[in-house]
Amino acid sequence: MAFGHLLVYAWDHYRVLRHVRKFNFTSFRTARAAHYLLAIPCGSLAACAALLLCEVCLVEGSWTLRSVLAFLGHCSLHWLLVTAL
Repeated sequence: MAFGHLLVYAWDHYRVLRHVRKFNFTSFRTARAAHYLLAIPCGSLAACAALLLCEVCLVEGSWTLRSVLAFLGHCSLHWLLVTAL
């Protein structure tokens, strides 16, 4: 998988630098949409970290509630920061 990512990165780098004469961003709508969508996998990682903390007994309480709160809290904060910036 890492090799595939490196191959795509190298191909895009080569193609943009060698074959594109002019490159212009008309707006950052696509980048902003990508940042909004990135909140979901990052929120999933936050939920996994909360679950891991509950399993290791560093935090007591319902693991389901803590995982959902970690996911929603991270997504809310992520979307708030993307909107503000």
